[in-house]
Amino acid sequence: MLFRSRFPAYQSLVNPKPPGFAELAKLLGKDEAFVGLYPFDRGTFVWGIGAGGKPSFHVAPLTAAEVRDLVTRLRVALDLAEAPGPAASAFDAATSHRLYRELVAPVRPALGAARVVTFATAGDLAQIPFAVLTTRPTEGAFDPAGAAWLVREAALNQIATAAAFRALRESSRRAKPAAAFFGFGDPLFGGTATPSAAASAPRKPGRGLVKVEQVQDYGTMAALPETRDEILAIAKALGADPARDVRFGAQATRAAALTAPLSDRRVIAFATHGLKPGDMPGLSRPALAMAAGASGEPPLLTLDDVLALKLSADWVVLSACNTASADGRAQEAFSGLARAFFFAGARAVLATHWAVESLSAQQLVMRTFAHQAANPGASRAE
Repeated sequence: MLFRSRFPAYQSLVNPKPPGFAELAKLLGKDEAFVGLYPFDRGTFVWGIGAGGKPSFHVAPLTAAEVRDLVTRLRVALDLAEAPGPAASAFDAATSHRLYRELVAPVRPALGAARVVTFATAGDLAQIPFAVLTTRPTEGAFDPAGAAWLVREAALNQIATAAAFRALRESSRRAKPAAAFFGFGDPLFGGTATPSAAASAPRKPGRGLVKVEQVQDYGTMAALPETRDEILAIAKALGADPARDVRFGAQATRAAALTAPLSDRRVIAFATHGLKPGDMPGLSRPALAMAAGASGEPPLLTLDDVLALKLSADWVVLSACNTASADGRAQEAFSGLARAFFFAGARAVLATHWAVESLSAQQLVMRTFAHQAANPGASRAE
């Protein structure tokens, strides 16, 4: 009791009390809505609420075991690093629409014409982005360009719980950091490559350990020269000074991330390889691959390192593989790096659910910040 009274903020973080519907409605903007989904052994409990404050409830017949099976089937076509082959990689449009039809559609009327919808997803549902759900069944051959993706009707956020959503909204009242940006990219994993040499190096298809059991030699990880353009594009869009606010090559070390003035930056970005537990010998927690520093200095920015950071960022960008994956201990997604950055003080995290193709990731991030610069009133989800 004494600890709770002396440290109420910590108590609310580790043991948050969920907000009521009236309180939640007050946290929503006029163009926002919120949906909670909780699978259990006899079905899935779903509720939705818009800014108007009238909630809608639904119990879907999909059990937790059935949800797990559907999520696994959908991920087969999306996580190409884990796919057994091209024949098994066709998008499962029927499963995509079934998840929408049974879980989201029943509460959709309560959301109104929301431009931004936040989903609180528990368990296996947190392992897919709801952007891949389709709102209409597919007739004939599946056409990705013409599909009725949910993300075309509203911008989407995902979060672990309604209590976490409240905590993040309350944190938005904090004073904004004075500086715009700090970014890390194209770390030098080994050798003595210069920026010009790195720029001519072969480009790796992904920013994770695709089709590799384990990395035995850290220095053999593929260079990511295109991430320089990515980080510089964010800096330009935000009006940051590249000479002061970015670290590349041999300077993009774990030590640099731990000592840089990140607490005073509104946007922080890492563009590198993302590692899951087991990707390297002895690696039991998720990590970001940073430049190999001085002899004996650990090159990985681990989950534990992130938890020690003191941030006040509006947005942390994790442009690497599997940054929304679990931490190797908890089973649900968002328990790893993404959640660690929230605990460190970030208000939003852009993360990945699987191995990303590097050039696509570069274009996605660059265009996101170019769009935000041109549309300053747009939310991060939009």
